[in-house]
Amino acid sequence: MGQDPESEQRRFRLPHLSRKVMITFVLLTTFIATFLPLTVYSESHIAGFDSFRSTIHDSLGSLSSSTSSRLFGTVRCPANCPSDPYVQPGMLYFGNSTRDTRWVPFPQAEVNDINGEQGKRLSEVQPLNDMEVEIYEAEGLMAGLVDRKEKTVRWARDKFVLFIGSSATSSSKDDRNNVDNFCTEAKGVSHGWGAHQGGFCHIEWLNLTVANWFLFGMVDDESADWWKSGEARPITFENRIPQIMFKGMEENGLDSKRKPDLIVLSSLFWDENFIGETAKHYNVELDGAHGFTWTQIEWHRSRMQKLILYLRELYNDNDLPMMFRTRQIRKQAKWAGMLKIFQMDQSCRAISRAMGLRYFTWGGKLEGFQDYYDDDQHFRNGPATWLFGDMMLFYLRRAVLPGCWTCHQWDD
Repeated sequence: MGQDPESEQRRFRLPHLSRKVMITFVLLTTFIATFLPLTVYSESHIAGFDSFRSTIHDSLGSLSSSTSSRLFGTVRCPANCPSDPYVQPGMLYFGNSTRDTRWVPFPQAEVNDINGEQGKRLSEVQPLNDMEVEIYEAEGLMAGLVDRKEKTVRWARDKFVLFIGSSATSSSKDDRNNVDNFCTEAKGVSHGWGAHQGGFCHIEWLNLTVANWFLFGMVDDESADWWKSGEARPITFENRIPQIMFKGMEENGLDSKRKPDLIVLSSLFWDENFIGETAKHYNVELDGAHGFTWTQIEWHRSRMQKLILYLRELYNDNDLPMMFRTRQIRKQAKWAGMLKIFQMDQSCRAISRAMGLRYFTWGGKLEGFQDYYDDDQHFRNGPATWLFGDMMLFYLRRAVLPGCWTCHQWDD
């Protein structure tokens, strides 16, 4: 027999009606739990209602995310987990000394006129001073570390940060790079186990360790002796990490099995070279004007995915805080180098987002500051170092404070 059409329509309206009833119930009970105890009940009753209100809030997970966000906002952030300034558009402020370097997000339009400059001619506009910049600037965590302000960086005590990538973060003796420069400014002690291999910086008073593993990109062929034959083998990350990184850590007093509190990884410049040289070696013609092919970029992305999965399996933690360090551009534009780095960077951003990694956008904030390079792709000790320190410490704090890493403010 056919069903009554009106009955059929009511049946399909029931979930919508039930949702409305549930939302009304949640609002009513939350109102009662919030205001009634303040006028009628004792402190013990208030505590009971607080617990009940918390239970009701947790039950919102059964609602759709859009419904719960409309009612109570998205995931609540702890009070000590501030909004992320580094995902906001802004510019670097250099101040009067290197240690004054700060990322300063641009204010919203409605508060843009902080200095009464709107309506003035350009010739009348005055430069910002330090006090005005402090209104918007990102927190100077690097300065807190250098000045040994326990209250500012106490959450970094006994923590371990691991950078994985190439020479932009390696501690090889050939490159003046981020980890080494950070260690110099923070008055730490550097250790290494060979150029283009790995090392770490130890901040003794805080027992903070910042290590790096140098990889030859996403190389997948141990027999590629035609490429970088003078470098230490093995060269694939599957073999290089256990055979060189773990050994080097153990020989320098680090526990190779220790799980990092934060991992920041990248792989771009050495991959650019490997992909190009592989094409030459196997007589594959490339269109130099258009960079790499779709399939070459696809290969690189698949290797990055394998690295991420490898690290999660290595530390037996699918929720380990991880970030992808986005590109910095070359100082020189030749052989379509900028284009190729851009292509791989976009690809890595895509796989990182799909796999739940955040972006460490240090390099993008330095685009155009050519005076601070020490060669074609590395930045010397200076403002770039202090920006690096501020960003690393900011994200380390997010990684170690409960509730911060998955906080909705990532989407600010």
